[in-house]
Amino acid sequence: MEAGQSILPFHLLPAVILVSRLAVRFDKEKMKKLALLLLLCAASARAQVAVVQHTSARIGTAATSVSVAFGSNITTGNYVLVSCAWYSNGETVTVTDNASGGSNTYSDTGSGAVTNATGPVWIQTFKAKIVNGGGTTPTVSCNLNNSTSLGINVAIAEISGADATTFVDSFTSATPNPAANTQFSAGTVATSAANTLIYAACFPNHTIVSQGLEYAKLEATIDDLWTAVGAANTGAAGNYLPRFQSGSSADNDACNVVAIKAASQTASTGVYPGNGYAQGTDTSSTSRSWTHTVAGGSNGLLLVKLLYRNAQSGNPTVTYNSVSMSRVQFSCYNNGTSTCIDVYQLTSPASGAHTVSVTYTSSTDGHEASEDFSNVNQTTPVTGIQTDLTSSSGSSVTVTSRAGDWVSSQWTGISGPTSLCAASSTNSDYVFKTPTFGVWGGFGHATGASTVPPITRTVPSAAWRRRGRVFDSIRAERRNSSPFKPTRE
Repeated sequence: MEAGQSILPFHLLPAVILVSRLAVRFDKEKMKKLALLLLLCAASARAQVAVVQHTSARIGTAATSVSVAFGSNITTGNYVLVSCAWYSNGETVTVTDNASGGSNTYSDTGSGAVTNATGPVWIQTFKAKIVNGGGTTPTVSCNLNNSTSLGINVAIAEISGADATTFVDSFTSATPNPAANTQFSAGTVATSAANTLIYAACFPNHTIVSQGLEYAKLEATIDDLWTAVGAANTGAAGNYLPRFQSGSSADNDACNVVAIKAASQTASTGVYPGNGYAQGTDTSSTSRSWTHTVAGGSNGLLLVKLLYRNAQSGNPTVTYNSVSMSRVQFSCYNNGTSTCIDVYQLTSPASGAHTVSVTYTSSTDGHEASEDFSNVNQTTPVTGIQTDLTSSSGSSVTVTSRAGDWVSSQWTGISGPTSLCAASSTNSDYVFKTPTFGVWGGFGHATGASTVPPITRTVPSAAWRRRGRVFDSIRAERRNSSPFKPTRE
């Protein structure tokens, strides 16, 4: 192998993604596995809004407040973002901290507290510019005017790189009532500028199990106040729909979404994530369809990723907005029952909400996902794919990337994980098993960097596979840090 390339051993239980600086070619003779690499090329440095640190806390008994302290010193001039969530009969909430020199001033990011009365659950998100307490670790508190007996939750984050005059570019709230085991929208924000960071927070009556595709989990309290960020450094103004995954029960959620404007709006390049969606289909059938909203921006790319049981006699037909999509990569594995990964692409997809349609040549069940990106090379958007097929109970694969790249992974099989463990720069965005036929599927991502910690999946038995894919943008020039970088878990 050439310098800078690496192959990790295959382990008994975990599957691992590592990302380092340059694209890597896998040695198939040594791997004794199917190995390909998908790579797009990225370009110059870009200004960004970043999550410096984050933490959360919860009180599950009768109380009027809940508090949590930052783990590291905060920086004067940055911002604190706070989500308060509680079970309630209409209490109001304020936010304070114990910073030296007096509490920083917290104001609502949107239109006040939001409630899903069916819960009843409430959520409200606040912001404050750090004027006092720089260089210390202040404690932040959510304070209710009356006691609530079922618990209060708080999640806080320190934000750098935000515009000092217009911190909130746009805001929305939603009160979804998702069915069990489905991805639901936390609301749609229409950004007015490039270089925004989308922050989403949802509080369920029952359970949230993951954030949606292209978003990074920040916090999840015991009561499942779930916060996530994504779509940082968006290439242009657009419509963004952060999603979360409901648990095994139908649910009632209250959600806030805040688009945070960057201090610098200088034109920049790189791969920009847009929106993502995933679903599991338990009914064996020949057709699927769903709506995907392409966020916007130039030089777009839409990917549709299919994970299904039973190899097809012919290629599935995949369209977006009635435009045919072309196959990027296809692989199947048979360990008693075939499971397949099938990926399709479309360059310059139409912006806005349109239908993705998939028609199989024979009935099957499984999982489907769609993701869009902007500022991607239109001539050769895909230059390779790294694939591993194995009958062992786990696998480790290494791909290398540069800062600003995007790494996407997907896996499927008849046996699935009993648990997931994601490091700070990797995210498991969707994991689901079709109840009737038992097909497991999962999608995840990591942001490119000189080194990205591993993503580990614990798998109890055989018949599964995963693939690492690296996304970059148009020209290989200056590099920056990852598009969004939660640094503390």
